[in-house]
Amino acid sequence: SHEFDRIFSISSKSLEGKTTNRNLLVAVTTLAINYAVLVTSSADAAEVSSATRFEQSVAWLECLAGILSEQKDSEVLYRAMIATGTLLGLGEEVRTAAKEVYGIDQAVTKALGKAIDPRIKNVGREVRELLK
Repeated sequence: SHEFDRIFSISSKSLEGKTTNRNLLVAVTTLAINYAVLVTSSADAAEVSSATRFEQSVAWLECLAGILSEQKDSEVLYRAMIATGTLLGLGEEVRTAAKEVYGIDQAVTKALGKAIDPRIKNVGREVRELLK
């Protein structure tokens, strides 16, 4: 949809250049969680075609893979991990694309390698289970 494209474009462009602006990163990862919840909730998801839902979800997963790989802030990593896990719950097609095209499994491994926050480790284990 036009609204998604506009919002996603602004969000993803704000992350170009590997920003370290914590407030911006928390805002974008919160937006990713909100999108993931919206697209996986049955009432709202019915209004969006499955092809559109797939494309939008994979776009977010590409963005989230970069955040998980590059960032160190525990709140940013936690929120990115939650959004990732929620989107991976959409089904096998999304999980396959996330792994084979965007390397989400490597990104999760990187995030877990630098995580000291137990919340990240717990969610990361759940995400890894989804990727099996």
